[in-house]
Amino acid sequence: MADDCHGTEEQAYFENTMKMVFPDRKLVDIPNNDPIFHSFFDLDHRFQIPGAEHLATGHKKDGYFAHWKGIYDDKGRIMVAFSLNSDIGDSWEFMDDPGYPVRFSILGAKIGVNYVIYAMTH
Repeated sequence: MADDCHGTEEQAYFENTMKMVFPDRKLVDIPNNDPIFHSFFDLDHRFQIPGAEHLATGHKKDGYFAHWKGIYDDKGRIMVAFSLNSDIGDSWEFMDDPGYPVRFSILGAKIGVNYVIYAMTH
């Protein structure tokens, strides 16, 4: 799982790095019906999770909208899940902080559970 990557510059860096790891694989949008979004929780209504430092603006750099991307293997399983323009890690880190909005932590926890179950079953 790759997380806390924001804006076009960081996205380009990540994509170039992944080309070194998986030169024959593309980073593509994960469709809403992919099992990773439905392995335990149905996550049809995902939204951008800002990092704790960016709650006032709701985004970092030019990363205004959340994107869910992945790199698939030959059997159609996600090998790399990439959350662009979100900070799921902060939603976990600040889960018990009363200043961090609970709606972000709830979604972050659900995503984490789904990713773990997906990794264990696919």
